[in-house]
Amino acid sequence: MKKSLQSTDLQLILVDPIPDLCEQWQLKFEGQSNIEIVNGQFEDLPNYDCMVSAGNSFGLMDGGVDGAITRYFGLDLMDRVQTHILQRFRGEQPVGTSVIIETHPSIRFWPIHRRCVYPCRLPPRITCTKPCGQCC
Repeated sequence: MKKSLQSTDLQLILVDPIPDLCEQWQLKFEGQSNIEIVNGQFEDLPNYDCMVSAGNSFGLMDGGVDGAITRYFGLDLMDRVQTHILQRFRGEQPVGTSVIIETHPSIRFWPIHRRCVYPCRLPPRITCTKPCGQCC
């Protein structure tokens, strides 16, 4: 029996700056009162308890959403994620695992839930030096 998100106390906020993606989320989760769709940036959310971020196995947080998280919470967060991965997983977090890393209390006192879901072990090699979108 599939359990509906509505039967829990969990409030899920899906946030993305791409309007088309948010529209698709609205269609997919229509009628789910515990799911809020926000077309915008996570930095503008007034309140949340944790953040789930898809990352790579080594805690490299210097691009995409992870880059925005690092810019927002500071390089110390990436250092702590990498230290945790080194200590708990001997340097390479297995695909499908999750860890919780607290942010600095003076910025926000909410933990970040870091989840490694990429199927690759290493980030892809970037060979193009043109602005994003001009290579292909």
